Amino acid sequence: GINEKDIIKSADFADSYDPHIWFDTKIWMQGLAHITKELCKIDSMSADYYGANYDRYLAEIAITDMWVASQLESIDTNQRILITSHDAFSYFGRRYDIEVKGIQGISTLSEVGLKDISDMVDFLIERQIKSIFVETSTSQKTAQSIVDGCKAKKYSVALKGPLYSDALGEPDSEGGTYIGMIRSNVTMIVNGLK
Repeated sequence: GINEKDIIKSADFADSYDPHIWFDTKIWMQGLAHITKELCKIDSMSADYYGANYDRYLAEIAITDMWVASQLESIDTNQRILITSHDAFSYFGRRYDIEVKGIQGISTLSEVGLKDISDMVDFLIERQIKSIFVETSTSQKTAQSIVDGCKAKKYSVALKGPLYSDALGEPDSEGGTYIGMIRSNVTMIVNGLK
């Protein structure tokens, strides 16, 4: 149900797509519309129920989308650079006009070499980036190496997180729902980059 032109091609894997579509609320809403349509076909007796829930949830996501945009506007344009453990936030960056760099590639299994760490240290110092972010699904070991590399060059960068990237939080936690995950991530990002 998602328009193929909206999907980002994977830089790491030929003929594959970046799977992290949930970070673009507009694409996520396309998927929800398709799921609702299919549920109504399968269970037409409950179509009104599915439709009403879809409309309610769509409104909540639209409000969240506007909230995200307004929160990110509070960050200076030259500081809107999100450095994360792995390359999971490309859709987020495209949707909200944030430059995104992943320490690892799109896969959490990608290896990071010493040159990658050194290049990232130089990038952080050159751009005067205040924070980098770890995720719930990755180790903070490589990110810590980058923080240490900056410190060795007399530049202080904070290690923030965790951000939710490939999983939600525990059911009763702030990040335990789609909207909660988005809000939790954005709050962490804004606080780290301001």
